[in-house]
Amino acid sequence: MSDEPIRVLYDEQIFLLQEFGGISRYFTELIKYYEANPELGISPVLASGHVINKYLQNETKSLGVKGIQSKLVAVIYLFLRMALKRQSKNKVDIVHHTFYLPGFFGRFKGALKAVTLFDMIPENTDSRGRFWNPHFAKKGNIFNADLVLSISESSTQDMLKEYDFERRVVTTYLGVGSEYSPNLSRFDWQPEQYLLFVGNRGGYKDFDLAIRAFATIAKNNTGIKLQLVGGGNIKGFEMRLAAQLGVGEALIHRSVKPEELPNVYSNAIALVYPSRYEGFGLPLVEAMASGIPILASDTPINNEIASGCASYFPAGSEIALGNLMSQAIIDPESFQDKIEEGKKRALHFTWHRCAEKTAAEYRKLVNERGERVR
Repeated sequence: MSDEPIRVLYDEQIFLLQEFGGISRYFTELIKYYEANPELGISPVLASGHVINKYLQNETKSLGVKGIQSKLVAVIYLFLRMALKRQSKNKVDIVHHTFYLPGFFGRFKGALKAVTLFDMIPENTDSRGRFWNPHFAKKGNIFNADLVLSISESSTQDMLKEYDFERRVVTTYLGVGSEYSPNLSRFDWQPEQYLLFVGNRGGYKDFDLAIRAFATIAKNNTGIKLQLVGGGNIKGFEMRLAAQLGVGEALIHRSVKPEELPNVYSNAIALVYPSRYEGFGLPLVEAMASGIPILASDTPINNEIASGCASYFPAGSEIALGNLMSQAIIDPESFQDKIEEGKKRALHFTWHRCAEKTAAEYRKLVNERGERVR
């Protein structure tokens, strides 16, 4: 193989769609790791330096990133890029597509293509039939890619059930940073005692179940809050449901900076994770690394990632979730064995493992299929 580094271009899709979020976190961590470890022989390149993503703006060093401050401008820019199908001027060995929007895969002709399977959420939830579905081009991307990565075995198996796909799929689990750890300091704005819900709350996330379960234990546990982080401000219907159940004042929300999130985890009574479907579930590994109990729905992906380190309840059961919430408040010591195992298990989910395995697959692809750029 040539001694020259493999040039991998990351397209702009996810960096114009997400200010924060798990997918953009994943790609930013890959880029950061390759920047910091040139001995791996991977040279990251951006299709566009104009991004709205805060991770990329704040955490990469040498890629000439220019922040877009307006979500509207980012969306306009995204659709223009999608419609114009403009070729990149960079000569690269591999293009790693960051999402599945129509119009992007046909660009960058002559380069090998890598695609990551994140989940099969539209295919496994009620969002399949929506008029606009950002996963519309996913199947075509996967079938036409030279390299298919997946963030979990569960996502791969769900994809294989849906598609007649017989090629190799490589699992590269996501990671958790060393900043997540137990016993971190508490910010002044944090409640004294709270159960934690992280991220988006719509549909299959079953947030309404979390409210209902919380309401079953709230009367006997006054002062406990249900702390929401990310996912946007509390919606009117969410507050109306909480008020109807008598827990409106206990429902609180905060948008936190990435550097504050480890402290939020570390001081929580437990992570509440009722989602019926995920592609990976970053909050699971963040909670394990933070040394707090995990109250999770009993689903294949949650079992794959958290294994025996979480306390599971049947998906959709507010009574079972409420019982676990009550146990976490009243008898936290009963979770200690799972917490200790979780801290050990979290060590297997690191960004450097993800980046190094991905780099090995890039090299294998170029060696087997590629003709290096000059």
